[in-house]
Amino acid sequence: MLRPRILSASRATDIPAFFGAWLLERLESGSLVWRNPFNGRLHEVSFERARAIVLWTKNPAPFMEMGALAALERLNYRFYFHYTLNDYEAEALEPGVPPLKARLETFKRLSEAVGPERVIWRSDPLLMLPGGGCEELLERIFRISRELCGFSTQLIFSFVDVAAYKKVKAHLARSGLFAHADVERAEPQAAEMRVLAQGLAGIRDYWHERGWDLRLSSCAERMDLSEFGISHARCIDPELLAHLCADTGGLQGLVEDAAYRRYIKARAQDAPGAYAVLKDRGQRACCGCMVSKDIGRYGTCRHGCAYCYAGCGTGEIKASRRGPPEMPAPAP
Repeated sequence: MLRPRILSASRATDIPAFFGAWLLERLESGSLVWRNPFNGRLHEVSFERARAIVLWTKNPAPFMEMGALAALERLNYRFYFHYTLNDYEAEALEPGVPPLKARLETFKRLSEAVGPERVIWRSDPLLMLPGGGCEELLERIFRISRELCGFSTQLIFSFVDVAAYKKVKAHLARSGLFAHADVERAEPQAAEMRVLAQGLAGIRDYWHERGWDLRLSSCAERMDLSEFGISHARCIDPELLAHLCADTGGLQGLVEDAAYRRYIKARAQDAPGAYAVLKDRGQRACCGCMVSKDIGRYGTCRHGCAYCYAGCGTGEIKASRRGPPEMPAPAP
């Protein structure tokens, strides 16, 4: 049985958008069944030690409307959101998400409900649009920033990976957007990455001068962008989680004892990046996340995003006759 202290819900699918009722039911019951995507084995996940939940979404409106925020508070979970908010409407790259205007309004409502530090804006992934270039993409991000001014404290971004993911390449090709261009050109080249990073830093600086401080971080990117004041992100963030759990033991209650001892030793030695000792070794080399348990299932998201690494499909919540119900399977 797995007994995580931090739940990730989820990198694999949009639980707040589609499976919020399932999540609350499982949290109330105290456990769930998770299917390993690599070997298909089922594992029971107990919540007896779980204290925090990191929620990833493009549309938390259904989650909010079912009273989930109050339910999480009642169950004494500390939580924050990664809210992916892109403007790819004209290209229909995210066909299943609500209109941009509605997503902006939902972002603001969520921020007002839980506070701006608990709603991280993700501009993710950044991809090169045919005929658009870096300036067009940055202009779209700036327009979003004008709406979100003051409603978040952090912007996390990444650059799309196309060549490394056959399904992403195939989905983008089928979108028709790249019918007359090389699909792999959707992936920014090194020079374009630097232009985009510099432009994002300019947006950050613009708002800093007007009283809104927005920290910039890149997610799982090898490129060093520190010259632009851009750090490597820790999306499952030990610093933020320790702050949210300060009244219940802080970081010590969120990690295993051995990991916490390594962290304390690194801090005592004035080691730069002491949080790095808490890194989840099961994630990509450039990922800075601390250890958590992702409880989602690949292939169950219904947004249909053409660039998605996790795969898209449909599913319905089905109760298992043996033990806690596992997350819904992808549709045939």
